[in-house]
Amino acid sequence: MSKTYQPKKRKRATTHGFLVRSGTHGGARVLQARRRKGRKKLSVQVFSLRASMLPSSRRVSRTQFDTLLKRSQSVHSSHFSLRYAPLPEDVTPSRVSVVVSSQVCKKAHDRNLLKRRIRSAVESQLKTVKNGSALVFFAKKTARDLDFKGISEEVVLLLRNTPLVVL
Repeated sequence: MSKTYQPKKRKRATTHGFLVRSGTHGGARVLQARRRKGRKKLSVQVFSLRASMLPSSRRVSRTQFDTLLKRSQSVHSSHFSLRYAPLPEDVTPSRVSVVVSSQVCKKAHDRNLLKRRIRSAVESQLKTVKNGSALVFFAKKTARDLDFKGISEEVVLLLRNTPLVVL
């Protein structure tokens, strides 16, 4: 039997968020009362659910993925492998993909956590990568034990070993 309260951020925002409150007469009265009382927060503030995702213009698409793997070059470190190749058009921004197989982490939760950390580390370094290049990071089994600082150092090390980095 499951517990009765299982919180969901999206449900909380769509029930108690500012736009919902301001859209009804009763909700507007709630906001008015909270303003009158001097509350710092007028309604529920839920962080963006897409905060840890790269925009779609920065992700390698499924159609590009297979062709990228066929004509890419590799760089390896103790925790990650990086496959990189130039994209057909030079004007596009650099694109990134992160692969964490189920052999690295059995649980999807752990795989997604590792992917988010890798994406965040890569996103901070994207300004140093030449436009028009595609990067695919593959996590090895030893990567699951790394903290964010270790992941960031490995990403920088891998990127420096490619000709795609502009210093």
